[in-house]
Amino acid sequence: MTTHQSATQHLQEVAEKLSVISRVNTYDPYELFEWPDSLPTTDYWMAPELMTFYGTPVWDEFTEQQRLTLSHWEAVNFFSLNVHLIRELIGEVAARIYDTRFPGLSDFFHDFISEENKHMWFFATFCLRYGGKVYPSGKMFSAASADEEVLRDLMVFGRILIAEELCDAFNMKMAEDTRLPALVQQINRVHHPGIRQSRGSCLAWWKARKVQHSEGAAGVLGDAAGFLGEAGYSVYAKERDDEVGEG
Repeated sequence: MTTHQSATQHLQEVAEKLSVISRVNTYDPYELFEWPDSLPTTDYWMAPELMTFYGTPVWDEFTEQQRLTLSHWEAVNFFSLNVHLIRELIGEVAARIYDTRFPGLSDFFHDFISEENKHMWFFATFCLRYGGKVYPSGKMFSAASADEEVLRDLMVFGRILIAEELCDAFNMKMAEDTRLPALVQQINRVHHPGIRQSRGSCLAWWKARKVQHSEGAAGVLGDAAGFLGEAGYSVYAKERDDEVGEG
């Protein structure tokens, strides 16, 4: 068995286990959350330490009320970023369901889309209820052309990995921050669980490794796949034994 075939088989095995875990831990977001008519304006909605102006001279110039108001809009902005990122990734993953380049991964892709759609719904619901809008998206990445499949795959799964890591750092900070409204803590807590993070990181890692060993990956592209692979594995390996089991 070649290295490429071995990586593909391992990816299929891990994806199957992760799908089982996802279905066991499924939940109904429409029943899980209670949405009050309003949130306290005297509370921070975003951890101050995570806000853009924290630690700068501008922050020192703000009154406490200005800091609170800014935190409300930064929370809406953070959740809006999640909405747009998830929406784009759902589209990219959906385009790969039943693609012959991803044998054995269709069920996992369905589970991924189902879970991410729940996340997108509760992020958007918060923004619309308490901010009156979802902030517009600013494109940070340009898509590769259709004939650059290897590069496009690397970009898609690399973005999943990077987004999981960045968002999870914020989620962990705010999930138990009692300065924030209970709903804000809950949203961050629901989005955080290690198994959900490991699912995204695991898929990105295995896909990156598969790309790295494919004939189309060379030079800078191969180096990038390896970098993403090692970054994803550093998180995935910590949770794999308990949550997934040995492959």
